[in-house]
Order: sequence, then structure tokens, then C-alpha cells
Amino acid sequence: MVTPVLPHQNNVQQIGYKLLSMLNFKGKRGEEVARTLISACLWNDSVESKSRAYGVSPQTVRNYVEEQGVEVVEKLLEQVRNSSYGTLT
Repeated sequence: MVTPVLPHQNNVQQIGYKLLSMLNFKGKRGEEVARTLISACLWNDSVESKSRAYGVSPQTVRNYVEEQGVEVVEKLLEQVRNSSYGTLT
């Protein structure tokens, strides 16, 4: 049996902070929504589970993603493209 190698906790936290600085949801609960999504992705957990840890309801997370998700992801991709292009040149 092969066990997957998990990244070191500090590395995951650094990735999380970097992603948090790149996700910009507008609104009163925007930061909690971003933290919930990032945490759920990095730890391969459910949004419902992680939302409780950040004091936001799963429905609020879904509403933010439905309303602003495409715009936020497009901005995130543009930032990644720009930083990748800067690294390559």
C-alpha cells in the first residue's frame, strides 16, 4: 500500500495565505467565504464542514460563489497569468 505524501503544514498555510490574497469576494462575508473555499480545497474537505470553522453558513458560501464566482475566478486566472509571464521573462 502506498500512502500519499502530504505537504508540510507550513507549506499548506503559505499556499493558503497566497490564495487568500488573490481571491477577492466582495461583501460583508467575502473573506470568510474565501477562507472556507481555500481550506476545503487544500484539505480535501467539504465546504459544509469548513464553513462551520469560519462562522459562515454553507448556503452563504454557495450564494457568493453563484453571484461572484466567475468574476473572481477570471481575476485569479489573470493574476496567475501575469505572474507566470513575469517569471518566464
